[in-house]
Amino acid sequence: MKVTQIVNILILFAALTLIVLVILNVTHNKNANRILTYTTTQQNKIGEETEMSAEDILLQQQDDKQLIEEEDFFDKYTTQSGKETQFVFLALDGSRSLNMWKQTRQFAHEVRDSDIELDFTYFVSGVYFIPSSEKLDYHLTGYSPGESVIGFGGSKEEVAKRIEQVNLAFGEGHEIGSHVNGHFDGTPWSKLVWDEEFDYFNEFFFERNPSIEVPRESMIGFRAPVLGHSADTLKALSENGYTYDTSGVSARQDVWPTKSPEVIWQFKLGPITLDGKNTLAMDYNAYMVQSGAKDTLVRGTREWDKAYRDLMTSYMQYFNNNYNGDRGPVHIGHHFSLWNDGLYWEVMKDFARDVCGRDEVICGTYSELVEYMEHREA
Repeated sequence: MKVTQIVNILILFAALTLIVLVILNVTHNKNANRILTYTTTQQNKIGEETEMSAEDILLQQQDDKQLIEEEDFFDKYTTQSGKETQFVFLALDGSRSLNMWKQTRQFAHEVRDSDIELDFTYFVSGVYFIPSSEKLDYHLTGYSPGESVIGFGGSKEEVAKRIEQVNLAFGEGHEIGSHVNGHFDGTPWSKLVWDEEFDYFNEFFFERNPSIEVPRESMIGFRAPVLGHSADTLKALSENGYTYDTSGVSARQDVWPTKSPEVIWQFKLGPITLDGKNTLAMDYNAYMVQSGAKDTLVRGTREWDKAYRDLMTSYMQYFNNNYNGDRGPVHIGHHFSLWNDGLYWEVMKDFARDVCGRDEVICGTYSELVEYMEHREA
């Protein structure tokens, strides 16, 4: 190869090297500028954030939380049909029987294992959460010391086991509400007596039982014993931290709840027709209609089977009327009792199995209905 050719190759190589170095330098400067710009922007943002007050930050967090809650709400309750969600409520009054605590919880587990939602609302009686040996501590105005229509909690061991069941039920997603104490008819009571009764309930259920895992603020619901309430009941409920009352009775089935002037949601029990008579969708009322409130029906007999079918038919008529109509909530109220050889508990279970898995149906708690109604009202 000639010398001139070698020189030309070297010159060309040097030129190419210079071009590469220039390109790399330009790229480096651009990246440096980008990094500087990004860093400056972030610093400005940080400066802006640090200028926000603690109150502004809290408000922003609350707004974000509310937005998430709204999205979750609509995801859960929006229906394909465009109609309201059909709520069904299965509530149980009483709370003394350990066997019924276990049976109801076990049944809910069985239903949930089929991927069907089922939550009970338990309205508990305060007298069942103090030992019978302490019954004289209960002295409601107008009644004798230690007087209670339904007795008291039994031994300390029984009370402890009952508390265990309450904690398990609450932890499993069921709701705990108040059925106050001695199961008296509060129809003639003044606000003073109602306030006293709620004070006793708080003492017996919460204050004397530090092992109770139900937060006081979560107990927002109430059902009066024998549905007996007076003109002062709602005032007392409002001042004692309650949000809803299920003691009322509706003349129609397909109705939506209303809010009282005392800002208490009123979830009224619906009527059914049973054996040609108008009554309420409650086990005791059916017990009265079908056997005069006496245990005369025996499982396996034609009479028991007929009574079962008649009540099941009435409950399903109630459900279908609302489900195919305006979707007003369905309220079924039972007790911790196995009247007529367990007839009413069997009806409640089979009713739940039939309806709770249907499209656009939620068998939930009353506190869930409060949330739904607050959104609906807004």
